[in-house]
Amino acid sequence: MAGRKSTLPGVAAKPWGGGTRRKRAKALDDCGEPTCYHPAGGLDGRIAMSAQRIDEDRDGKKAAAGEVLRPDLCVIGAGEAGVSAALEAASSGASVVLVERDAFGGAHLRGGCIPSKGLVAAAARAQTMRDAAAFGLSPGDPRIDFAGLRARLAANAAELALARAPERLAACGVQVLRAQAHFLDPITLVAGEATIQAGRFVVATGGRPALPDIPGLAETPHLTSDTIFDMPDLPESLVVLGGGPLGLELAQAFCRLGCSVVVIERHALLPREDRELAACVEAGLRAEGVDIRIGARVVSVEGGKVAKRGNGVRLLLEPSTEGEPGEVVTGDRLLVATGRAPVLDGLDLDRARVRVEPTGIVVDARMRASNRRIYAIGDCAGAGGQGYRFSHAARRQSEIVVADVLHRSREAFDLRLAPRVTFTDPELAAVGEIEDEARARRKGVRVLRLPFAVNERARIEGRLDGLLKLVLAKNGRVLGCAIAGRGAGEMIALWTLVVSRGMRLAELSGLVAPNPTLSELSFDAVRAATASARARGEGGRPGLLARLRLGSRRQLLRFSLRLRALARLSG
Repeated sequence: MAGRKSTLPGVAAKPWGGGTRRKRAKALDDCGEPTCYHPAGGLDGRIAMSAQRIDEDRDGKKAAAGEVLRPDLCVIGAGEAGVSAALEAASSGASVVLVERDAFGGAHLRGGCIPSKGLVAAAARAQTMRDAAAFGLSPGDPRIDFAGLRARLAANAAELALARAPERLAACGVQVLRAQAHFLDPITLVAGEATIQAGRFVVATGGRPALPDIPGLAETPHLTSDTIFDMPDLPESLVVLGGGPLGLELAQAFCRLGCSVVVIERHALLPREDRELAACVEAGLRAEGVDIRIGARVVSVEGGKVAKRGNGVRLLLEPSTEGEPGEVVTGDRLLVATGRAPVLDGLDLDRARVRVEPTGIVVDARMRASNRRIYAIGDCAGAGGQGYRFSHAARRQSEIVVADVLHRSREAFDLRLAPRVTFTDPELAAVGEIEDEARARRKGVRVLRLPFAVNERARIEGRLDGLLKLVLAKNGRVLGCAIAGRGAGEMIALWTLVVSRGMRLAELSGLVAPNPTLSELSFDAVRAATASARARGEGGRPGLLARLRLGSRRQLLRFSLRLRALARLSG
């Protein structure tokens, strides 16, 4: 096939879609509204027409056996990270090939954020019915229609899957191949009958639930985040192995739906979060009847006829005292929520000279693998991806990679600037450094605590069990924020902006929040910190650069040039 010069170094030709990247971007703009560029957008009736127009622009050319495709970017995996990267690059006019062997949407739709948060929302409605007496209403014990609940979760996932469908990707300029992909060498990928030599490759193959090495676990029927939403019936009892975010979210949700729930965690609940706020979450779950066993090690797991329905499980715990028998925990069902492992089987990454560790592909701060032609994002990225498995972090990684590939931005990924939320009740949200991290890294750290009890909206709703913590540097810069309480996930957005921009707390003074809202709590914290600083004789206006809010090196350069010009004029 006749090609043309690539827009990336080291690539000889393009397989389809003649014209410059700018012309292709304009053609994509003509396909519809900008919503077609992001997986969070919706579908409309223009997609079929748009896809047909793009096919016509390509003269009907498709990958044939023996053909070598040479796109700007080849993405492997159509989960949240892969789809985001493909659409981001295509919207910039790059030629993109997306390879997927399985379902589109990944764990985000099948067992991650969307189904689990739908279950949490349904369980919250059930709990509201039980708590009605506090508002002068007649309480009631809800009747759970588990089949109807499952149908609602499936409908939500199906609706959101439309935004990630192959037809939509094609309408936005992405060439989709349904095949197993594997590398032949550092610059060549094979996907079905197609051979791909892209300018850059992005591995976004996601992860799967990881199973701890416990005797009998693999042989015993158990549930994971990928399979729990396939249960036909609501179990009477559930044992949750793991005290991380997803394990606690599902434990509380099933408890609110009427299950007897036991959580077993060998170390600490929410180990990466602030200890004081993790304790708030633990207290909330215990108050609702979740049985939490911290410091318990499971010695063995086996199936048994210990339940009226379900498969039945027996877990033997290590004895707390030497010489005594260990406790046996039984339940209808066992949910294993001990983390995720990368999905990299069949890719032949060794042929591509890509270094892999048990946590995933080794990447640097720009998400580049040891073979600089290859990037890794999402759950399959290892320690360089900094260990958190969040959809919004994966989307941010995709933006950084596409900017690096197309514009050589050299931007680094810093997960400390990405917020994280555990959707329990109370919620726990955080961004930046927690107190222990900050004190270990620097001196002069100050911590401001503000309880929800001082907030009028929290009192109106009867939810006084919450705490906001701000971690401040000696100069007043906000290093981190952590919130435990109702609505914490919504409140953390403001502090994400503050932390990511390196702002000082004084820069927020004078801002007003509507009353009565939970957002007032953040500004109450600002006022409290300002009053405390004045009492210590540290008050006053923020520094000159802070007041000017210089957001870039260009602005700083402009400012310095003006100062020099003024100095020459005065001289």
